[in-house]
Amino acid sequence: MYKFTKTISATTLIYALIASCLAFVPIVVNAEASIATTLETIRFPRNKVASIFDSAGRAPMSCYQSSGTCGGVKTSQNEYSLPAGGHFKVSAWPNPNYRVGLYVCDSNDSCTSYDLANIFAYKPGEYFLLRLIPRVPGRPPGADHLLVFSLGNANPYLVSNGSTISWTFDSSNGREGAYDRAPRSASVAISGQVQAGSTLTGIDTYTGVDVEISRQWKRSDFYRPLFNVGGENIPGETGSTYTLTEADVGKYIRYSIQLRNMQGRESVFGVGSDYTLVKAAPRLALDSTFGAVTSTFGGFTVNVTNYDATFTYSAAVTGGSVSIGAASGTNLPLTVRGLSSAQNVEVTVTTTKTGFPNGTGTVAGVSLASAITSSTGPIGRWVASSVAKQSKTLLIANQGGYLYTSTDNGVNWAQRASIQNWSTVAQADDGTTMIAAAAGSYMYKSTDAGVNWSVVAAERNWRSVACSSDCSVILAAEANGKLHRSLDFGGTWLEMESIRNWRSVSVSANGNTMLALPYDGQPYISTNRGISWSSGSTTFVNPNWTSAAVSADGSKIFAAPFMGWIAYSENSGSSWTSYMVPSNTNAISYASGVNKLMQCGNDGVVTLGSGVGISVGSLAANPTPWVSCSISSDGNILLATSTTGLVYVSTNGGNNWTARSIHSGNVNRRAIVATESGNEIYSAVYGGKIEYSSNGGVSWSTALDITQNWIGICASNSMNKIYAVAYQGFIYQSMDSGATWNKVEFRKLPWVGIACSTDGGTAVAISKGGNIYNTTESGTNWTPREQKRKWVGVALSSNGNKVAAVVEGGFVYTSSNSGDNWTQRGSSRNWSAIASSSNGNKLVATVARGKIYVSSDSGESWSAKESNRNWLNVVSSTSGNKLIAVVGTGRIYTSSNSGLTWTARESARNWRGLYISGNGNRAFAADFGRKLYSSTDSGESWTAL
Repeated sequence: MYKFTKTISATTLIYALIASCLAFVPIVVNAEASIATTLETIRFPRNKVASIFDSAGRAPMSCYQSSGTCGGVKTSQNEYSLPAGGHFKVSAWPNPNYRVGLYVCDSNDSCTSYDLANIFAYKPGEYFLLRLIPRVPGRPPGADHLLVFSLGNANPYLVSNGSTISWTFDSSNGREGAYDRAPRSASVAISGQVQAGSTLTGIDTYTGVDVEISRQWKRSDFYRPLFNVGGENIPGETGSTYTLTEADVGKYIRYSIQLRNMQGRESVFGVGSDYTLVKAAPRLALDSTFGAVTSTFGGFTVNVTNYDATFTYSAAVTGGSVSIGAASGTNLPLTVRGLSSAQNVEVTVTTTKTGFPNGTGTVAGVSLASAITSSTGPIGRWVASSVAKQSKTLLIANQGGYLYTSTDNGVNWAQRASIQNWSTVAQADDGTTMIAAAAGSYMYKSTDAGVNWSVVAAERNWRSVACSSDCSVILAAEANGKLHRSLDFGGTWLEMESIRNWRSVSVSANGNTMLALPYDGQPYISTNRGISWSSGSTTFVNPNWTSAAVSADGSKIFAAPFMGWIAYSENSGSSWTSYMVPSNTNAISYASGVNKLMQCGNDGVVTLGSGVGISVGSLAANPTPWVSCSISSDGNILLATSTTGLVYVSTNGGNNWTARSIHSGNVNRRAIVATESGNEIYSAVYGGKIEYSSNGGVSWSTALDITQNWIGICASNSMNKIYAVAYQGFIYQSMDSGATWNKVEFRKLPWVGIACSTDGGTAVAISKGGNIYNTTESGTNWTPREQKRKWVGVALSSNGNKVAAVVEGGFVYTSSNSGDNWTQRGSSRNWSAIASSSNGNKLVATVARGKIYVSSDSGESWSAKESNRNWLNVVSSTSGNKLIAVVGTGRIYTSSNSGLTWTARESARNWRGLYISGNGNRAFAADFGRKLYSSTDSGESWTAL
């Protein structure tokens, strides 16, 4: 019999030709691919069927008894003729001895039964042999006669008569059986460890002719050795292997096969000997494995890479918070948030499953380093800020530095764009589109939350910018220029209105309502996207506007002047209501969602109102001159910034505040005065006290134990008379070398500077937005002089007679009688500081975002020197030859020829306080918020103290 064992692949079968051109193409097949049930459907054309005799003179059956190769001689005897287009076919026949009938058919598939036969030596995909038993009277019995049928590409009929055709079969010691009954002689077995989690292999063995085999794994509650036919089919398990699951524990597993051919079918079931009852698998913990960690600002992300949905996952982190995302395949995403700058933490993942021990896995990650923290980063001049109304993304601008963004309420910051003299920022409600403009430079736009920036408007002296909820409508104002409007996200611009000193603009969410404020003029309102403008019917006298705000729907508009009140209108400016606020105003922002107005005061007070002027109190955490502020639509996130390096954020509507920038106590030195040797130094600390050093700044003690925003200090040459002023504070003076101090009984004023004569008898103090005050009696009496202006710098000759002062956005003013009377000099500029020689003839003055100007005739004429920079402070030796000037967040510059030429010194830092000795050799410069630097060579080289 033909033996076919399922543990071995089916043998490749070859027809070999001897002295013949016939060749059957070898094909590898499995028993499952047989034609057991499809043989009756095959149509055999003429060339696929040939008549043969045994080439060795034996009966055709004999060769199977001793050899794996048989052969036959092609003959024309007993050939069957076919009609044109006809074919042969075979079919099952009910005769128990002869189970196949041979049919000859025409092209219409009309067939005639000619002979009975049995099939021998069947090879799937290659051939089968048909032993004929003639039914037609007179035909030979056919005991030695066979027909070969090609199931492949070979055409045996075309072989020449007399040629030998040979073939092979799998077994050399068994007979190919007659295809005369349903398959039988099959057995099955199971190999493998029978416990949950293991894989079983079914082994099926069949001896016989053509067969199809189908397989099925079964599960049963009982074991019946004598009647092993029970069990339910396990869905989908029809292969030769099966992996046991928890559902199989305590069950009996059976592997069954069913064999089928043209004569019928037979089912065989196996119990696998001793491997029947499934035992529980060892319960192994699932320990998580992880992919690469991706750091983000405030956290990181990482994937569990061996996720198994049958387990439950939980995660814990040693800092911040961790969330588990939706699984994808074997990946389970984890997201860590709430970390500080460059914080390292570990995430532990625990897996649980009933009956299994808990699994664990730990992965370490680190957040990106923040560009700003409470101890690192720039001490910036934060001149502009924005909170996205909905996404609450924070955006701040450093004048002379970079832009910075935060998505976690200022805990972590990303440095954006390039160094510019940034002056204004705005952003869409979702924080995706951002607009930023620089004074004397371009306007830029980002559409990816600040990652990339491109120029959208030409180089101008931009002062303020605002946009609609999606920034499709943009309104921008230039100082001493015009308004500019874009209705296509900054693609194109329309120049509007006359040249004015525009200060602030605001736009409603839909872009229809616009408010523009010139520094000293009437508000301009448009309700049609800037097509037309109206200044309303109310006349404001010298308002000195600082900030504008418009509600989301445009129904409310607010205009804030510098001095202590805010104007409010609900009818597009036809009428206004004014109400008082606790301090002078530098900025306002409106939260439409809760009808709250945020006001940032010049004395450090942040105030919230209901939107119609009802104050709910002071909310500042650390008094400082806030210059910008912003609030989210729901009123929860508040942001306030100053030019002194402070950034404060509240996340609960202003109840509590957190510093989100460098703020390191008594190192915020804003002004310095020293003896000629530089050994004795007095320092005015902003937000701190008056400090004293007797060893050139190596160590310090408290000279005046009163905390104020100290901003200016001066002293006589002998240091016996000392004067100090504080921003939004008081003047203090000492007439006994700092042993005792007296407060000058003025109300709080926004003092910004003070200068005194070499004997200390004459002193002049300036207030920003107020008057100049002078004394010629060593501080016994102080008298207000000149008009209220934005005074920012003052200098005296050694005898106190000649005085020079500068106004931000105004002129230079000089006096020859100790400040009693004044004369306007020079041109209107954004002056920032001024210094004088001892005789008062040589003056040097700096312009923020401009040049340095020098005068040799006590200020009557001026000439520009050096390049445009953000000059913040300047000092002069008594001769006026040696000068030192500093750039905010820039470098120190020195001159030895009265300012004709300048040389850059030291590294770029946040320079503020500055001092030079009378001979110009000894100098001090304060990196605000950090260290004091000393020079003994007129500023050429510097050493940190």
